[in-house]
Amino acid sequence: MGTYDTNSEDAGTSGQTQHVRAEGSQATRLTPIRFGEFLCQRELITEEQLLEALGDHWSNGGNIGSAIRRQGFLDLEEIEREAVAYHSLDTVEV
Repeated sequence: MGTYDTNSEDAGTSGQTQHVRAEGSQATRLTPIRFGEFLCQRELITEEQLLEALGDHWSNGGNIGSAIRRQGFLDLEEIEREAVAYHSLDTVEV
C-alpha cells in the first residue's frame, strides 16, 4: 500500500493530505493528515497527549502547536522544527 503527502496552507486546521491506495485497487482515497497526527506518527507525542492538546485547543483557541506547548508536551523549538518538516512534505509516487 502506498502513502502520499501533499502540502497545505494551514497546519492547524486543514492539514496535509494523505492518499491511500487499497491493495489491488485502482481507487485512491484522500484523508487529511493534521499536524497533531503528524507528531503522533513521528512518535513525538502520544495519542493521549494529542487528545489533551485538542481539548486545550478547543477551550483556549490558537493552533494545535500552541496547545501542545501549553500542555508541556514539546518545547517551542521542537514544534517549530517539526512544523518545517510538516510543511515541506511533497507528493511522492511509490
